[in-house]
Amino acid sequence: GPLCRANPAGQRSQHWQSARSGAPVRWRAAGGQLSPGVSAAQPAGKSQGLAGSAARQTGGANRRLTAFLCRWNPPEGRRIGLCHAGGVWAVLPRRRIPQPGGNLATMQADEIAQGAVMLRPNPADWLAYHALVRPTAPALLAPAESLRWSYAEWHQRVEQLAAGLHAKGVQAGDRLAVLAENRGDTLTLLFACARLGAMLMPLNWRLTMPELQFQLDDARPRYLFHDATHAALAAPLSGAQPVALTELDDWLGQTQLPATEIDPETPLLLLYTSGTTGQPKGALLSQRMLAANADNTALSWDLSAADRSTAHAPFFHTGGLNVLTLPLLQRGGLVVVLPRFDPAAVLAAVGQWQLTVLFAVPTMFQLLADHP
Repeated sequence: GPLCRANPAGQRSQHWQSARSGAPVRWRAAGGQLSPGVSAAQPAGKSQGLAGSAARQTGGANRRLTAFLCRWNPPEGRRIGLCHAGGVWAVLPRRRIPQPGGNLATMQADEIAQGAVMLRPNPADWLAYHALVRPTAPALLAPAESLRWSYAEWHQRVEQLAAGLHAKGVQAGDRLAVLAENRGDTLTLLFACARLGAMLMPLNWRLTMPELQFQLDDARPRYLFHDATHAALAAPLSGAQPVALTELDDWLGQTQLPATEIDPETPLLLLYTSGTTGQPKGALLSQRMLAANADNTALSWDLSAADRSTAHAPFFHTGGLNVLTLPLLQRGGLVVVLPRFDPAAVLAAVGQWQLTVLFAVPTMFQLLADHP
């Protein structure tokens, strides 16, 4: 799809370049419509009148691209979104997006009515939004943990865990490591980190103890959460206080945290590279990056609240969280968490939970095809 380049605040020119053709495409606001060829420059703070308008692409109309293009104006907190499908550009309304709070109390009535909360960069706001407008809709299933949560139930748990973590001294910028197979608790920790401005650091449970120790020494997380399967691997590791995920219920707080302003550039995920040419390096993914990925994925895959999928790719890899898991939750879909990829379990989930979309790498697809 097209590539989006952000411009400095106050500049209204937008430039996109097709990754497929390499040809630049530039649009402007003209008479309520977008026209190609000239940049749209207006003083900061004035609306471009793009709401509800649409324009048809000229030049290379046979190219079928599906993408979400957006640009933020940080001082104003505003956003422009365009969705392209089948040669037609549809323009999403230009709305003022307040600083994220991760709290229902921070949501304005017009934001809720228009679904604009889903465009906020803080993933904690996504859960809060769906907990308000569709509280009983199923959000998370984790059969291995006997978890079955609606959006309202999950949002409440995230709020309680965020309060509990805060009471334990977790602050913005802190790292929380997780050494475990895929679990619903890991996703709950992720959203609680988003609420606090902290970072989740999923560790590769296939690594050896020295390899894991290097990453802990490098990132210096405050806590190391682990499942029962990897308790023995976590025990000799130093530098972070170990906590069994089975004890997470004891960490739930009883008071709700006040709304806090969190910079969208705040890192939320810390994923380490494989280190094939040297020591692994920590890659930081900010809240804004995860939101942009969710926007692009949801629009290019046409995801909606009616969609369901499994999360079977490991969470220590970006594919496990960012290909479908977070985009689905942004749109209000259902995620079924499987501890790891198992062809029989995935195929059973397709029928049992009536999955509508599935992510897998070629090797996984081959194993699914070969399964009796």
